[in-house]
Parts: sequence; structure tokens; C-alpha cells
Amino acid sequence: MIYIALGSNLPSSFGNPEQNLQKAMDAMSQNDFRILKISQIYTTSPVPYDPDQPDFKNMVIGVEDILEPDRSPHECLDTLLLIEQEFGRVRTVKNAARTLDLDIIAIDDLILNDDVLTLPHPHMHERGFVLQPMNDIAPDWVHPVRQKTVANMLGDL
Repeated sequence: MIYIALGSNLPSSFGNPEQNLQKAMDAMSQNDFRILKISQIYTTSPVPYDPDQPDFKNMVIGVEDILEPDRSPHECLDTLLLIEQEFGRVRTVKNAARTLDLDIIAIDDLILNDDVLTLPHPHMHERGFVLQPMNDIAPDWVHPVRQKTVANMLGDL
């Protein structure tokens, strides 16, 4: 299973942040990802906190790659980056407000660390806005490096 975090705090041509998340799931389905699990949507403050930014809408989904099961993690990331661009995502400064943010949190128990992608996501254990929605859909998933479940990592926050 591929776990993907979705976040948005700016409107796009697809609608408000919550609508962006819904439409992003549609875009992923059109790119051969079958959505198997969907968390609820959470409203969270930007991290790091910025009073000039609107709150985020965040969720985590679990997907499988139905037409390209051998698609590499890097190809998966490339697909997600293209979807972000369709939503008007422009990368300016780190932690800026954004129309859509799609992050691969984990792919099964794969451990990967190169110049482009680190799996599991290197900061997932520090981020309630990732762990809370992931706890909705995969509380018993075990982080292959930390050897803790999502529920345990959430409890540690």
C-alpha cells in the first residue's frame, strides 16, 4: 500500500482547499491509483506556525497502483508532482502556502533514502497533521526504521 498525505490551504481553479483534496483524489484515480482507504479531513495550523497563512486541510489516503504495479517510487512521486502542478502549485519558499501538497509517506515497509526521495517520510513521526489522519486508516502500520506503529508515534507527540 502507498500512503499519501494531502494538504491544501489555498484555493485553486478546482475550488477551496477541501475541494482541492477531493479533486486531487479524482486526479490520482485518473492516473491509475486505486484509492483503498481515506481518512477524515483535519483542519490544522501551518507548520511552522505562520499567522499570515490560512489553516490547512489535511488527510491521508492509502492507494494501490492498478495499471503500473511496477511503477517505481520515483515515478510515483513524478506523477504526484504533475498533479500538484495541475492545481497551480508553485514552489517558492519552503513552507509557503499552497494549493496542493502531495507527499508519499510510505510504501509498504520500503526503506529508501536518496537525493530525491526518503521513505518512510523523514518527518512523519513529528507531524500530527500526518499521523492523526494516518491513524484513521492504518493505526497498526509499523514504521520500518523506528519499529513503532502509527498509533504509538501519535501517542508520542
